[in-house]
Amino acid sequence: MRLVPQEPAVRNMALATLVNTTGNGIFFTLSALYFTRIVGFSVVEVGTGLSIAAGVAIFAGVPLGHLAAGPGHDRLAAARRDPAGRGPRHRSGGALGGA
Repeated sequence: MRLVPQEPAVRNMALATLVNTTGNGIFFTLSALYFTRIVGFSVVEVGTGLSIAAGVAIFAGVPLGHLAAGPGHDRLAAARRDPAGRGPRHRSGGALGGA
């Protein structure tokens, strides 16, 4: 069993996941220590606050994503199409495909 994937894209994704997971673990550990030792909150207050923040983030993600996309994203996509409506005007063969 190989620990490191052979495919470069999968290897990059695995590395990004490792870095993200490590960062999340460090953040949650240090935030709990900071709020209990420095600020003086109780363990229950810290746990409740982090739980409420996580719940708000779950439900606010989709509406805030639509808000961040802005009202003109549909017009921008339409402007990138050629006059016959066959798709993007310039095909570069980049990450999103192309000829």
